[in-house]
Amino acid sequence: MNRIVSANCPRCGAQLQPAPGSDQATCQYCGTTSFVQRHHPVAAPLAPASRKGNPALLLAALGLATAVFLGAIVAVVALARGGASAGVSAPSSFSNAPVAEAPAAAGVVAAESIRAPAIEILEDFTPLVADLDSDGTADVVAAIASIDADRSQHYAAFSGRDGHELSRTPALTDRNGAVAAVVGRRLVSASRAGQLTSYGLADGSQQWTTALGARATAFCGAKNSETLVVATDERRQLAIDLTTGRQSPTKEPCTLPITRGGNDDPRDRHDYDAPQGTESYRCGGVTVMGSANYTVPDQCLVRAHIDTDRLDGFIGHRLWKIEQNWLAFGIRQPGARVPMVALISRGKLAWKAALPLDNPLQAQEGSPRFAGLATGSIVAVYVSDKDRRPFVTAFSVADGTRRWHVALPEGTKNISSLATSPNRVFIRAEKQLVLLDASNGQLVALVGRES
Repeated sequence: MNRIVSANCPRCGAQLQPAPGSDQATCQYCGTTSFVQRHHPVAAPLAPASRKGNPALLLAALGLATAVFLGAIVAVVALARGGASAGVSAPSSFSNAPVAEAPAAAGVVAAESIRAPAIEILEDFTPLVADLDSDGTADVVAAIASIDADRSQHYAAFSGRDGHELSRTPALTDRNGAVAAVVGRRLVSASRAGQLTSYGLADGSQQWTTALGARATAFCGAKNSETLVVATDERRQLAIDLTTGRQSPTKEPCTLPITRGGNDDPRDRHDYDAPQGTESYRCGGVTVMGSANYTVPDQCLVRAHIDTDRLDGFIGHRLWKIEQNWLAFGIRQPGARVPMVALISRGKLAWKAALPLDNPLQAQEGSPRFAGLATGSIVAVYVSDKDRRPFVTAFSVADGTRRWHVALPEGTKNISSLATSPNRVFIRAEKQLVLLDASNGQLVALVGRES
């Protein structure tokens, strides 16, 4: 009878279940197809026994059969290296030492020709965060390009647990300048040509597409959870049925955008780097002169009632409302423009902290640009003025205590966005995504690589 074949995926370690009689098995988690090496032991011929029996002959036959059987078992060995999926690595620390590869899975040979191609993360798309597989850890959606001859571009979802790819859309032909958002477990994207398309993030497949007849400027949530409100440059609002893509005019206002287009209206002083739904402002007044002349007063003073130019030793440039308090991002004053964060309660500083861990003058001057909120922490990035290496640090929102401080992996450069969830920090660097554990700053995975 056939022996039971049991093996593990050499990429993610999940158990494989080869079909009876098949020499291949596809991992249901990461999609890797592997070859299962089977050995069929050949029964040893038994010496004919005499009517009285011959103990010596019986022992010899038994020994030969046992040797063949043991040889067949030993032959089922690992012939392929284990490792992370293409374009994804998961080192255990920030050490520059090479990462040890996982031991090979017994009985499995990885099929190199069908591994996913290496990828790089595109810099003109801000990663979107959502728990797509309901495992309690936030995942991330990014725009990618495959490193091959056609350089095709896609949206792809990656696991927040280890960085492996969850899904990928078909190749995109009109992605530049698109407005996109994750709504539930779908990605909705509006191209500059006004084409609105929905992709299911379970498998990356296109669900529907519809022409808006105008460019989308913002997406907003609606009272109906199965509807998306799309604001257009013609100052219309369209209600989009997320199941079918059917559109209809609506008077429901788009007041708290999920996302917005790249047109920077000087009159809009909302800080769109703040967590979704957070009341937030960019401080300072604005005066516009030209075809239209107008002045926008300092919204931090008008709306938050905080004069961020008159705080003790600190000037604030952005405010995020946290319960009844305000998180502020700014610089030290007077002296060098050291990047700082602070908490303002009842109009006064509750605490303030410089981002650099040691000498504050070793950081590039200027207000923190990239920041986010994890569970009870404010996470921010600063860059060393000496070697341009980026550092990430976290402070307790309650009292300003520094919780952790890490240098990003050597070679990581050109930070262009930061997104957070309660348990993960996602940083987009040049052609890569860096995944950190939000509780301690430990590196979880690197997604993508330089070409």
